[in-house]
Amino acid sequence: MDNNDPEDCRHWNEDWQPGDVAECVADSDEWGELQPDAPPIPKGARLTVTGVQDAVNRANQRAYFLWFRTKRGGYACQKFKKVRPEDMIFPEVVRKLMHAKPGPDKIRELAK
Repeated sequence: MDNNDPEDCRHWNEDWQPGDVAECVADSDEWGELQPDAPPIPKGARLTVTGVQDAVNRANQRAYFLWFRTKRGGYACQKFKKVRPEDMIFPEVVRKLMHAKPGPDKIRELAK
């Protein structure tokens, strides 16, 4: 490997595809090194991926960059985790269970 070859960071990929929901996992002070021109995205923000690009950044790192409809430029995928459908549904299920009222005991009614 030549000293000028970019460091390959593509192993941090989650098999991103357009339409995926990405949640930012980076603190705001972590953005400068990898993407000095990109405005930071707040930790916990969820965005829909509109494109994925294999590119080399200014720090000479080859990575997959995520593009979002509401942001200019690509963002390194290392700063995001993929939100899977079950992650989006789970809080709603838990909320419903926490507020559920017990129903009639059908087994005891049938045994009478």
